[in-house]
Amino acid sequence: MTAMVNPLPAYQPLAEPAPPVAGGVEIATPFGRLSVEAAGVLTITGGILGFEGCSRFALAPIPKPRLSRFMVLQSIEQPTLSFIVLPVAEGDLLAAADREEAAALLGCAPEDAAFLLMVTVRKEGDRSAMSVNLRAPIVVDTHRRIARQCVLSNNAYSVRHPL
Repeated sequence: MTAMVNPLPAYQPLAEPAPPVAGGVEIATPFGRLSVEAAGVLTITGGILGFEGCSRFALAPIPKPRLSRFMVLQSIEQPTLSFIVLPVAEGDLLAAADREEAAALLGCAPEDAAFLLMVTVRKEGDRSAMSVNLRAPIVVDTHRRIARQCVLSNNAYSVRHPL
């Protein structure tokens, strides 16, 4: 099992009723209502592959203890669009050269970059299987709060790396 590091600030789930969020956003996710401060809102330049029309996303932890290593990337523009993502720590799953390539594509220093992997959940018989897309991570400039999904030139990475 890979050690996970949350590269971005923690966000708290909303209690009902939702309090106002100064400079932030309230979002409904498949995991319940969340309040995300302005620092948790990302602009994804070019959008996500297949969803290029959406560029503003809120990033928050999934408020279920058994899913604590994952986060939800929720579209602010389309409330029905959300993704499960897996933050990866430096040295985990992606080689340093590939991290540097992705950071350069975003225009940030490698030390300012955080990486999120898109998670896919599939039914396989009577159980669920989870995988991540190593070939197209989302790189986040943690200072400017912008991100980009980068297709890495290293074709050794799988788009269905099992978890």
